[in-house]
Amino acid sequence: MDTLYRKANTLLDIWVELGFADAELAELPGVQLSPRGTSEWARRRMQRVLDELDRLIEYERQEKQRLSAEIEDLLFSIDDTCTQLGQRIENVTSLAAIPETIERSHPMKRYLRKLNDELLEELNRRRTNVRTWLDAIKSYAAEIYEVHEMPPFEAYENDLTWATVQSVFVKYNALHTIVTTRRQTFENAAAKLRFYWHALRHQTSDSIDEALAELFSQYPPDIPPSLPADDIPPSLPADDIPPNLPADDIPVPQYYRHPLPSLLSLTPSCLDLLNEKLATLEEDYRDRLAKRDRYQKGILLLWGELEVPVEERTVQMVDSFDLVYLEQVGFVIADRNNTHLEMR
Repeated sequence: MDTLYRKANTLLDIWVELGFADAELAELPGVQLSPRGTSEWARRRMQRVLDELDRLIEYERQEKQRLSAEIEDLLFSIDDTCTQLGQRIENVTSLAAIPETIERSHPMKRYLRKLNDELLEELNRRRTNVRTWLDAIKSYAAEIYEVHEMPPFEAYENDLTWATVQSVFVKYNALHTIVTTRRQTFENAAAKLRFYWHALRHQTSDSIDEALAELFSQYPPDIPPSLPADDIPPSLPADDIPPNLPADDIPVPQYYRHPLPSLLSLTPSCLDLLNEKLATLEEDYRDRLAKRDRYQKGILLLWGELEVPVEERTVQMVDSFDLVYLEQVGFVIADRNNTHLEMR
């Protein structure tokens, strides 16, 4: 306690000499003042404290100026970003509507920085989307051999309002739908054509066939061509699916690759031509399928009725649509019918 009183008395001496304390305090019980000389002595004793206070005041003044400048910069950035996004700053935050009234504090700075970061993130997201959509539009147009001119990305870089972004997206989405639909149309047509070519032993007959042959040659011959399960001709019984129709463990090749061989494209005229060829082959396939089934069933019935020994059954029941084979089984059944009639 004595040490505490001595420290208190020393401080009180200095305060009294500097006029910071009333001399009447010296009359308080336990307070003992001892003369220390003039106020100059007290000022020297307090100078270090005063200097430290001056430095603290200057530091706080500079910090306040720096904080105010940072808040002003954030408000400017928010306003500029809102302009590019086509939004009114008043709709983003009511605080930014009257910058002069905004409190210059660290919590306010953190709030504005968070808001600014969110707006910049949205701006960058729109920029990325617009750039991606413009590149896709250019690519899609080349893919379908059409002209769809769009301004360069630089024209949109500082104008990313919702209306502007939406206009680019609408164009992109329309082309995306067209290209996706045509790709699927080409893919389905090519897959079916390759299947029918294989089944019917089709021989190329024109330049489009030559282009298709070039396309099909890119796929390993040990992967059998296949039809989608829902495209199996209805005349084919469910229990009599040929082995060259797709199995789940056989990888289905993807026939559409850009760029395609010459003369093949996603243009409506090319797709129409492929569908015409496909319709012709489908009709031929169905006719041969019905004829083969009729011939084979007729032969089996005749063999059973005539009790033809297995070793004398010279025609094999194979899964073939080849015209030579169909002629062979057709001849057999005609010959057996004639023999059967003669025996009767």
